[in-house]
Amino acid sequence: MSGILQAIPLRQSHLSYALKNDSCLTELSLAHNNIGNDGAESLAHALRFNGTLKMLNLEKNNIGPRGVMALSKCLERSNTTLQWMVLSENPIGDEGATSLLRCVGNNLTIDTLLKCSYDAMMKNGR
Repeated sequence: MSGILQAIPLRQSHLSYALKNDSCLTELSLAHNNIGNDGAESLAHALRFNGTLKMLNLEKNNIGPRGVMALSKCLERSNTTLQWMVLSENPIGDEGATSLLRCVGNNLTIDTLLKCSYDAMMKNGR
């Protein structure tokens, strides 16, 4: 089962709760939702408990280093099912990129984790 949600305010929704308790969803696209760092942190918390999601698209969500670090920490320590995540066109910066690389290096269950846009990182002034 897969799902595409657009223009949903993640911080104010029940999506995080649903992901914690879901046993069916394997693909989820939240692209173009502007969830930001707060939404990414909420999502990271939910992913700690999710055991079914394999593909997650977070393209164009204004997720910065803080949000990416929360997602990386979750994937490195708790979530062993997510295999693919798109973070294109988010201003993740050097700090966020470093946390993702550390996550990939420490989590051997991740096959293909990231699709990041170097241009988006460059917009952050690098």
